[in-house]
Amino acid sequence: MKKFKFFLASLLIACLSFGFSSCSKDSDDDNSNSESKSAIVGDWSHNDKLSSIVSVMNGEKVPAEDEFFGNADLVFNADGTFAVLDEKDPINGKYSINGKELTLEYTGKGQKYVVKKGADLSEIMAGNADEDDDEEDGDDSEGSFSLKVEECSAVVNGDQLTITFKYVSEMSFGNIDDEELGGLGGLLDMFSGKTTTTSINVYDRKK
Repeated sequence: MKKFKFFLASLLIACLSFGFSSCSKDSDDDNSNSESKSAIVGDWSHNDKLSSIVSVMNGEKVPAEDEFFGNADLVFNADGTFAVLDEKDPINGKYSINGKELTLEYTGKGQKYVVKKGADLSEIMAGNADEDDDEEDGDDSEGSFSLKVEECSAVVNGDQLTITFKYVSEMSFGNIDDEELGGLGGLLDMFSGKTTTTSINVYDRKK
């Protein structure tokens, strides 16, 4: 009987210890997220010299477009909203941060974007391309396009914020009639394939 009571007591202690440990871990995670959000809050000025963007297409480095959000300044507010201070294309949305993983939600060109690690933006970007297409038929059934986010992170080090976007796009033009395109089929082939783009955006906290 004494052995049985001792076993129950030991089991109770073990369960309590596990519970406290789990609560402690959850508390640590919550504190970490709270600290990350607190650190990112503020007005940030884009640092052109330290920012960079690299695109690799089919294993070869190719010219890249501007960094994600260009060279515009950013504002992250304590209420979970953010703004891209671009005169031509300003953006207002919501954000959340878990450790260093950043999630951005905003609307642009009538489309709602949710940019985060693992996000698939293929349909949104393809839809935008269709809107810009001058062809009357709009038939793109022979081609395909995909765009997926592999990384969307934010790290604050003192008065410097680094936001990294890494995304992979794949494009195919399907069966190309070179004669119909006036000999430009080979040029389209050059733009077919997989492209990995890493945009490292560095910002300085405004004083």
